[in-house]
Amino acid sequence: MNDSQIRAFLTIALMAALADGGKDDREHAALKSLAQRLGEGRIDLVDVYDDVLVRQLPIADAVRSLTTPETRRQAYETAVAVANADGVHSPAEGAFLRDLAAALGMP
Repeated sequence: MNDSQIRAFLTIALMAALADGGKDDREHAALKSLAQRLGEGRIDLVDVYDDVLVRQLPIADAVRSLTTPETRRQAYETAVAVANADGVHSPAEGAFLRDLAAALGMP
């Protein structure tokens, strides 16, 4: 996985963690674990937070570097796992996941 794909995964995961408007330690832990597995230090997480919170990067821009069906599916599954890390699936998270699936071209 290249750096732009890793950044996309982390951006999407952060969007999923924040979709419900709350901050949950379990979702944060899932995001941190993802960053470590994908190669901590390769991507500046502060920049990812800036993209999501400050620049309010659109989902369509976040998924642009995910060009294969496999990376798109993996990104979606990662977002589901992060959103569900707190044990609650809110309507806002459901809406985010629907929007993400559409941006990824998934059914």
